Formats: sequence, C-alpha cells, structure tokens
Amino acid sequence: MKTTAYTIAAAIALFSAASAYAAPQSTIEGPGDSVQVNTARPHYHMLSSEFKDMAGTYELETGHRITFSQQNHRFYATVDNEAPAEMMATAPNNFATANGVQVKFSADDASVGITNYERLPMSVAVAATGRVITAGR
Repeated sequence: MKTTAYTIAAAIALFSAASAYAAPQSTIEGPGDSVQVNTARPHYHMLSSEFKDMAGTYELETGHRITFSQQNHRFYATVDNEAPAEMMATAPNNFATANGVQVKFSADDASVGITNYERLPMSVAVAATGRVITAGR
C-alpha cells in the first residue's frame, strides 16, 4: 500500500512540475519589452476584368521594360526577360510582392510607380535609390 501511495504521489508531483514548466508566460515587464508583429498581408480580391487595363508592357525611366501579366488568378511583374515576380493585389490599382516591392498604377492605367524596384528579379544588381521608379506606356 505504501508503494502505491508513493507511486501516486510521485506521478502527481511529476505531472505538476511538467505542467508548470509548459505554462505560457503572460508577464510583460514594461512597454519597451514587447513588440507587436503583424504577419497578415493586405489583400484585395481583384477581378480579371479590373487587371486587364493594367496588363501590358511599360517603359521604365531606367531604360528597361516591365511587363505586367496574369495567369489564372495570379499577377506577375517581369523586368525585361528576367524571372517574373508574383504580385498580390492590396487595393484597387495597388500591388505588392512578398519581398516588399510596391506597385501603384495611375487612375487611367497609363503610368505606374514602383517602390523598391531593386528588389525585383534582375540578373544585374540595381542599387537602392530610395525613390519611386516610374514607367509609362
């Protein structure tokens, strides 16, 4: 009987210790000790009919050409003949890539502004300019 009591007591003690160790910490030390990270990507459901006026090739101020295209329900930006970069619609006339390129078409779709242009796939590295690169038809 003593052995059973000791076994039960040891099991309870072990379970309690494991539970306490695995409990999540909910204490916040101070306002500077925590960081809020938002991993949700902005999303806008763009219809194919909305994109058709934006699709096509634009002349960049850098002398290169950028082509915007669609395959199924995915949108792409391709500089010259490089690998395409997938874009997600974030608002009407606005797109973003996973690595932070921002693409904004004008209201009449005749021109486009590209932020972080240097992050698009290109065989020749482009230095960051810190400004918006523009393109027109």
